[in-house]
Amino acid sequence: ALAVLNEVELRSRDNQAVISKLGPHTGHVNALAFTADGAKLIAASGAPGVAGEITIWNTADGKLLKRFAGHKDAIYGLAITADGKTIATGSYDQKIILWDTASAAPLRTLSGHSGAVGDVAFRPDGNVLASASADRTVKLWDGATGNRLDTRSEPTKEQQTLLFRPDV
Repeated sequence: ALAVLNEVELRSRDNQAVISKLGPHTGHVNALAFTADGAKLIAASGAPGVAGEITIWNTADGKLLKRFAGHKDAIYGLAITADGKTIATGSYDQKIILWDTASAAPLRTLSGHSGAVGDVAFRPDGNVLASASADRTVKLWDGATGNRLDTRSEPTKEQQTLLFRPDV
């Protein structure tokens, strides 16, 4: 999957030919995630200063399954739990929203960053969410309750991306 302007191209792994185009999206697509089985693609986008948007697509036929919004600015961070039940989004609005994938309803909003949230990642078991921010911190959150577990404030520059190792 490749984000280009306000759409996503699904390309063949064999010859990189475009299989389908998914869109349009509101603003630029800034983050992508596949479900563990590859059956769905989630795209996060948004118009700066206006709103963020999440879309869920069926990869087999390119059909739009869901479109929903909740942030007050563009979304830059996107993660989905391995079981596919929860999506996390992080935005320039300094918020993280946890979403129920089936209903597209927000489960909770996590506040605590004083800068844009550039990325989010779930630990493989889904019990911990990490967020990277322009406020020079990485925060760890309880995936079930949304409670903040830790703030890593050692960085001296903006934190833009992070990832958990899949084997720990």
